[in-house]
Amino acid sequence: MNFRFIIVLSWFFITGCVSNYLISDIELQARNHMTAAESKQESLHIVDAIKEYTLIYKKYPDTSYLKPAVWKLALLNIHPDNPDINYISAQDWLQIYLSLHLSSQEEETALILALLIQQTNLIQIEKEKLESHIKQQKNEINTLTEKSERAKSNISRTKNKLNTCEAQLSILKESSAVLNNKLQKLKEIDVQMHKTRKQNSVSPLKSN
Repeated sequence: MNFRFIIVLSWFFITGCVSNYLISDIELQARNHMTAAESKQESLHIVDAIKEYTLIYKKYPDTSYLKPAVWKLALLNIHPDNPDINYISAQDWLQIYLSLHLSSQEEETALILALLIQQTNLIQIEKEKLESHIKQQKNEINTLTEKSERAKSNISRTKNKLNTCEAQLSILKESSAVLNNKLQKLKEIDVQMHKTRKQNSVSPLKSN
């Protein structure tokens, strides 16, 4: 009876150790991908960094690296060095981030970023519409200029439309610059938060 009891205890001990090993191994793998992603981000290989962070989200959702990886994905999709800036994708990643267990400060920062991205996206769409409209107006002006003097009145009206569009575009560019400045400040907050997390992760090691 005692021998069986010892065997049972040994079995729980062994399986417990294996479980802890597997968890640690998964965390280690996730950390390696996180390190690779951060390295690629620092060297401005944004697309490759996004791939690494996405891999963490897909393969290591139960690790401590999920939340920072998702946050980085939201930021990198609107990074100025990203050749494929995607505001919709950034908003999608923010929604995923907001579904995670967040502190009040993290949630507040994410909500502010979501609002800024939404406003920036709307301005970007309006800018593209105006730029397209301006191009059309310029082409129309060139066509009208080649016509007879009877088209002068039409050219004058078209120029007025062009001036109005360019004035609106100038205002939108100023608004975009203000929003980009706010986004930069949020990026600085993220860097500081990263440093704080890094310091907090190092502190327990020092205490040991």
